[in-house]
Order: sequence, then C-alpha cells, then structure tokens
Amino acid sequence: HGNIGIYTGDTTQAIFTDEECSILAGRVVYLLSCLTAVKLGPAVIDAGGITYIGFNISWTWMAQNITADPYDDWYAEGFYRSSNECPIALIQGDTVSAAEDRSIAEYNRWIEIWETERSGDPYAASAIAWLIYDRDGLTVLGDQSATIIQTIEGCTIGEDGKAYRVQSLVLGAGELTDSKVTVALGMKVDGAVNKVYERSFNRSPGHDPPGLWIINGTVGIHEALAVKVKSNNPDDAGKTVEASLSRDRSIFTFSVADPYV
Repeated sequence: HGNIGIYTGDTTQAIFTDEECSILAGRVVYLLSCLTAVKLGPAVIDAGGITYIGFNISWTWMAQNITADPYDDWYAEGFYRSSNECPIALIQGDTVSAAEDRSIAEYNRWIEIWETERSGDPYAASAIAWLIYDRDGLTVLGDQSATIIQTIEGCTIGEDGKAYRVQSLVLGAGELTDSKVTVALGMKVDGAVNKVYERSFNRSPGHDPPGLWIINGTVGIHEALAVKVKSNNPDDAGKTVEASLSRDRSIFTFSVADPYV
C-alpha cells in the first residue's frame, strides 16, 4: 500500500517516504503500490536512486477471494501476473526498459483473454477496464537502461572447430560478496555464442566453499566454450574470477578476462 509520498507495504506503517528514502540511493526500485509515482518516485531519483518503477494511479485489481493466492484466483491472476512480470524480468537480467515492455505485454495478453475466451463472464468488461487502467498507470523514472544483474567478466576456452574433452571446470568465486551468481556456458561458433547451459548459485562468503563446480565429469566439447559470470550484487562488478580447467588430465588456471556478448 501507499500514497503519493509514502510506501507502506502490507501495513499502514511507513517504509519509505518522499522525505526519507536515501536508503534507495544506487538502486533500481519497483513499488507495487498506489500513486507513489507522483511524489515518492521523483524523490527516490533525487536521492540518488538509479530507477523508480511504480504507478501514478491507485493500482486496482479484482478478486473472488481477497485472502487467496492471487495466482489461483479467476479475476486476480491477470492483474498480479501483469504487475509481477516487471520485477521477474529484472531478476532475469533484462533492462528496466525491457522489463516495462514485458509488463505492458502481459497486461495486453490478459486484456485479450478477457476480450475473447472470457468474454462471457459478467465482469469481463470491468476486468478489461481495470487492466487498462493499471497498465496505463505504470510509470518509469530515471535510467531505463539499468539492470540489477552485474556482468563480471567472461572468457573463452578452446578454439572454434577443435574437439576436446573437459573433465572439470571450477570457478573460484571467493572474491564475490553475498550475492546470487549465475554462470552461463555456450558454444562459440564463428564468433556467435549459443548458450547451452546456465546455473545459479547463492553465495555466502565465509560459509560456502570458494569454488563453484560447473562441470564435474568428462564432457566432450566440439567448439570453443564461452563462459560468462553474472552477479546480482553491484559491488561484484569488475571483480576477477579464476577458472580451473581440467582437460585431458591437465589443469589450466587462468583469470577470466575477455568479455563476450
């Protein structure tokens, strides 16, 4: 919940206000709340926030059972899936602009559902009207190119067109702070990377081993293998990750250095 200059979450107690929001400096902020785009959103940007995403209207939804899981509710599902598409997109690494587009597209998808397959419902017209109302109230302020996933660096193992065996691949992530680390592997063919594997790890330094086992067991590689590491902690950007590769019973250790797109 909230209003033009205050965000309260699920209670009536202030969490952020337009006068006390400096804690959001350096962050991408998404607030599912009424009217916060009017005063609180601009205040977040003025306080050093990277991006604010929220609503300039009283965000409204319909429900059969207000206490039930909205994803299980005939009316509420579309409203919550549409609004949640934005933070989901950010978590998946999209830019703010792409996340906004995905949310709007999800609103439009549900509007079409109510216009077609659910058109016989007596409240279909209301569902359409409120979905349009919420969609058009979505507001973005600040840097639309921002992401919440920080790319650290990447490297390429092997050469295009040459087959070889990898018996293990371990990434040394001891320098990474508390964060979620995502490792993507891809075959690099003629300069283009096709992702073939991706896995995420929750890192807690001092508790988790510094090494992340990406490959444990012999794997045949037929082209250059591209490795990309991402972290959702901005403090990890630019840090060095070391990769230890066991190939044909030999160990190669090198710093991850050459980013690829």
